[in-house]
Amino acid sequence: MFRQPRSTTHPVKEKASDRNSITTPHQRPCGAIAIPAQTTREIYTVAEVAVMLGLTLGGAYELVRDGTIPALKLGGRWVIPKKRFHAWLVGFQEEASS
Repeated sequence: MFRQPRSTTHPVKEKASDRNSITTPHQRPCGAIAIPAQTTREIYTVAEVAVMLGLTLGGAYELVRDGTIPALKLGGRWVIPKKRFHAWLVGFQEEASS
């Protein structure tokens, strides 16, 4: 019969004050998502733009590679500057309404 090895660590009781405290990414419970209080990134990923535009990831990459969506290649990654993306989107919407 297989037996589980005994744990050498002891469970730590959680204090009531700890339940409401902010945790670092390494301390968060399994399945929890850590969202920074203030996002200061000036870029979008191709995946983020694909979701915003309702495109597949492959379709978004195709538009990035052919220059339709303004993007930069940094190292091996494509990034989309937020200001240029929003300016492009406004121009695209104005063209569509004309």
